[in-house]
Order: sequence, then structure tokens, then C-alpha cells
Amino acid sequence: MLAPDELLNKALILARPVEAAIRQVVELDLQRVYGPEWRLHIPQTLNDKLIEQRQTELGAGRDRGPSILEYASLNELIDLMRSEVGIFARRFSDEEGWDGLEEFRKLRNPLMHGNRLATEECDRIIELSRWIIFRCEANIPIDQVTKTQPTQSRTGGSNYLDPKRAKFFEIMIDELQGMSGKMISERDLVMTFLKEYSTFLSIQVIEAVQEKFKGLEGSSNLIDELYMLIPPTRPERPSKQWDIKKWLKWGDRKFLPYRAWMDRADIKDDEIELDGLLFEEWIFENYPTLLEKADPTLVSMIYQQIEELLIGGKNIFWLVIDNLAAQWIPAYRRCLERSGFREEEYQPRLAMVPSVTAVSRLAMLAGRMPDDAMMSTITTSEEVAFNELWTTRMPELRAKFCGTLNQAEEAVTDGCQLIAIVYNRIDKRLHQADDGWFDLEADIENDLDRMFERIGPLVRKMNTVRETKLVITSDHGSLKLPKNVQVVNLPKSAIPEQEIAIHRRNAAITDLDSPNKADWFVLEKKRFRLPNHFAVTRGNRSIGARPRGYVHGGFSPEEMVSHWIVTTPGLREDLKLTFSFAGDPVRVGQKSAFAIRVNNPFYLDVEDLELEIAHLELTFDKIEIPRLSHTETEARMIEIPDIMAVHKDRIRVRLSCKYLLGSKPIREAHELLVPVARIYKSDIDDFEGLFDD
Repeated sequence: MLAPDELLNKALILARPVEAAIRQVVELDLQRVYGPEWRLHIPQTLNDKLIEQRQTELGAGRDRGPSILEYASLNELIDLMRSEVGIFARRFSDEEGWDGLEEFRKLRNPLMHGNRLATEECDRIIELSRWIIFRCEANIPIDQVTKTQPTQSRTGGSNYLDPKRAKFFEIMIDELQGMSGKMISERDLVMTFLKEYSTFLSIQVIEAVQEKFKGLEGSSNLIDELYMLIPPTRPERPSKQWDIKKWLKWGDRKFLPYRAWMDRADIKDDEIELDGLLFEEWIFENYPTLLEKADPTLVSMIYQQIEELLIGGKNIFWLVIDNLAAQWIPAYRRCLERSGFREEEYQPRLAMVPSVTAVSRLAMLAGRMPDDAMMSTITTSEEVAFNELWTTRMPELRAKFCGTLNQAEEAVTDGCQLIAIVYNRIDKRLHQADDGWFDLEADIENDLDRMFERIGPLVRKMNTVRETKLVITSDHGSLKLPKNVQVVNLPKSAIPEQEIAIHRRNAAITDLDSPNKADWFVLEKKRFRLPNHFAVTRGNRSIGARPRGYVHGGFSPEEMVSHWIVTTPGLREDLKLTFSFAGDPVRVGQKSAFAIRVNNPFYLDVEDLELEIAHLELTFDKIEIPRLSHTETEARMIEIPDIMAVHKDRIRVRLSCKYLLGSKPIREAHELLVPVARIYKSDIDDFEGLFDD
């Protein structure tokens, strides 16, 4: 049954702004990830086409605006989102998302070209239009890690096919066309083949497989496994001529993301292993020089940065996360954003050697070299070391080292200006064997969420008295040893201690000549500022047996790259409440239902929200919006005055609001676009009136 004119007109009105909404959010999200250079990440063929289109239209006197995307069609915008699926995953990656966009694209084309549609098709366009605009207007957080891998997709892989991947894609398409897509045996065969040749995987291949086997139960989980196998950008080869800053930047932003992918995909790469060994050799050779000049990249020098913030009039809540390895930084950032903090500074730092808590964390809290901070092989109290440092450097400072959150709460109440606390849960989890029952990254993310839920209110309370920074540091990272790990025996002069059984990566020794130099780095205590001589295993070697969990204590990039992170409590500047009209288009000059949908992108509840449109004398009762959700006001019947200007089937009204967010009162003004239903008539529709005097 063909849709009546009124329904067809309604579908047309609601579908028109969708393309503009998608265009706006595509540019916004690309800018959020890539910054001012976002245009460099548009596929070259599309970029060239848009430039040509722009020149043609400018030559004809038509200027759509300064953005190149103003010249992109809806089809091109959707294709661009699909090519940058890693950026738009939060908006449209679920099954409903991409399928909904494709369905809207197919239905919209005949509608915009004046074709008659069925009633159910018009109803579907109306539903999809509202749904797409809501997703476009929602403030979706984007992983910061995407910024360091600008051409990567959902897990970092390139979206554009190189010749080898293009050939692999052609082969897979030919094979898939010969399959029914309805047999589990077919799917299992394809999955096994793709995992074996995962280095040739691409988004295009996975999407083709997903489409072929979408009707089989359990396919979505298997597809997720394939996405995890897409390789990120391969790191550049390191150079011995680099300084420590270049090495740390390479390790943190290039090498470690690639190594994390290798672990997930269970892939061995001799060249990457060699790069890691080059890092180890450079650190071993240059570490004494770094100590001698007290290089600021060492975690033992972090106290200087803390001191600068204190002198600048800031309060500091110092959170030391034991074993916050680089591969968990994306999870940490998601938790940080959910808890309402904003990252201001992020720098990789170099752990002390050996990269164990007893050495590196104590040196960081004490602000001294390990031999000064440690007593033989038994560490002094971290609290004593912390107090001695700050009593010496800033005698008037009210500083407190806390062993528990209850102590931290008391320190906040007492008005302490520097509060330090250690979080050990991640380290304990990483040392446990992975039994396959739970996802390790999910465990860590859940733990961090709970930790931020406890610490967040304390930092905000400090911030009400004086500007406060949440400073997050880690003492070392950790390494997942491969299955083919080379097992070595302890040197004959090793000093027995519990740490050896836990980490299996180093040992205190009494004789510098006892370790085999092919298997061990030998650290002379005076040169390396240690209380004892140490032997540290090279590469992927392990003492006695292969540990079942993650380990640390060696020289690898995974173990040695640490972090210095400064965050501020409060709200992200790019996150705001968003408002949209809820319901059917209004009719000017007639009574119409008026309701507003409010989207809360914050990880805090919005309380006592009051909305008012003064010039329409329209107010709404107070509403509450739970975090990360949306709600609608009650519908009010109102008559829109005839004098209001209608532009592109919408009117603009000024909306004022006030609400509480985290107990902070906020007042804002917004512009609300309200769709208007207009009945289009020609002169022939009013034929009789043409002859009136």
C-alpha cells in the first residue's frame, strides 16, 4: 500500500537533516582523533574527487562552505565512516548500527528522487532518521590511543588494502562465493585459514566473512577474534644514535602496541624480537650515564615534577599504580574518562633497573637512587622514604603517605596538600595464571573503574579547597613470556630470595664473573647504583621455569617503559548535555505536542534539570538523567506563533537550563532545532481562488 501524501511528506521532512547530521559528526570525530590534519586521513581517491567537485561548483558560483566534506554525498560519507571504522565504532559498529545506515541509504534515495514509497517504508525512514540523528548528536568518547595510530581501524590495522592484502581479499571472495554460508564446517575452515594467515587480514576480508556466516549462531564472537588479529602499524627500526626520549617514545607509541598485538595473535616475529633486544642493549650500555646526570626520564626523578606542581600552587593526589604496563593504557583512559577526569599530560618514563617494585617504586617514592633508598636486599619502609623526601625538600608542606583509602580520606579532611597512595591490584592480577575463564583486560578495566570510583570523590573534595591534580605514575611494566621461552639456571653466586620465584628475571649475586654473559646482563652495584650486584636475564629468558602470568625485572621495553600522567578533576570541555526535539514535527499556528530529549554523556548523574523556553512561555518539570543515558520531558501542548521564521523546515528556539552535576550547579543556554510540518500546495490545488476578485 502506497503511503499517503501526509506520511510521505513527514518522511521527507525528517530524512532531510540526516545527511547534514552525519556530515557534521564525521568531521567532528575525525578532528577529535587526528586534530588539524584530519583531512590527510581521508582516502586519496575520495579527497581528489571532493576537491574536483568543489572546484566545479565554485566555478559555477556555488559555494557550499569551507569544509571539503560539504561536497561529499551521503554514500561517500557512509563509506568514509566504514573505512575509518575504528573511529566510528562507538556510534555505529554494532549490528543495528551499520545495517541501519545501509537501510536508510537504500530507502532515502528513491524518497529524495520523488518516487512513491509504501507506508511501511515511510514509517521505517521516520524511525531511522530519528535514530541516526540521535546517534550523531550523542557525545561519544573516543579512545585517545587512536591518535597515535592515525591510519588504524578498530584494532589498529590499516583500512586501505596494500597489494598483498588486496590479492588475499580477492582469493577469499572467490572462496566464499563457492560456500553456502549455512554450514558450521565451512565457517570453521575459513576461521582456521584466516588465523593461519592473519598477517594478510584486513577489515574488508573480515566484513565479507561476517556477511557470509551471519546466520550461524556464534559467528559474532569468532568475528571479534579476527578483528583482534589485524596488525597495527609496524614500528620503525630503532637506531643506536637515538637519545632516551626517542627510545621511550618509540617504545611507548610504536613498539609496545605492536607487541601487544603479537601477544593477542600468538605471532612470532624475529625482526620485532631483535628490535626489543636492541632496546635492551642500549639501556644496559647507557643506563649508568642516565644515572650520573640524573636524567629526568628516570622514575626516581618524578619528585621534581611533583615539586613543580606544588610550587605552582596545586594540591596533588599522587596515585602510584604498580605495574601499569603500556598495553593497559587504553583501558586506563576509558576508566579515567568515565570517572570525569581529563588527561592533561602524558609522558613515558624509564623504570629503574632491575624493573621490580622493591627497586623502582621505592626509588620513585624516595626520590633517590636505589642504593640510597634500599638497605641491602630488604627495602626500607616506603612511608619512611616518602616522608624523609618531602620533609627535607618542603618542610612546611603537609604531606601524607597512605596505606589505605580510609587513611587517604582522613588526609583529605586534614587538609593535606600532597597525598600519595599505592594501588597494587593490577600487579597481583598480572602475576596470576590466565586460566581462560575471564578476560584479563576486562578484569583490569573493572578494577580501575572501582578504584576511580573511590578516589574520584576524594580528589574533587580537595579541588573545592585548592586546585588539585590527580598525578598517576607507574613504577614499571610487565612482559608475557612466549611459550618457547629459554629457561636458564641461577648463577652459582645468586643470593636466595623470594623475588626470584615471583619474577624469574633477575637475581642478586655476589660474584660478577659467575653469570654467563650470553644469557645475563651483569650489573655492577656501584656503576648501576644498587645495593648488590645483580644478574638480569637477556631477552625472553626465564629462571628455572616459564612463569604462567606476566613478569617484570628485565630490560625489555615491556618492562622498562613507565608513565607520568597528570589529570584534572571536572568535566571534559567537549562533553555537554545535548538536546533534541522529541516527537512529530509541530505545525505553526496550531496546537502541537512539544517534548525534548536530553542526552547525558557524563559518567555522573544529572540532577534537578530544569528546562525553559522563555519566549514561548514554556517550562518543564524537573527531571533526573542517570549517567550515560537519555530521557525525554513530558509532552506539553503549545501553539507555535505564525511569526516564527521557518528555515529548511525547522524553527530555532532558545533553550535555557540549569542542573546539578556532581553537586556542582550549572547554567547553560542552547539552541534547539524544532522540525515543522508544512503542507506543500501548488496553484492548481487552489484553482477556484485564482478567479476571485
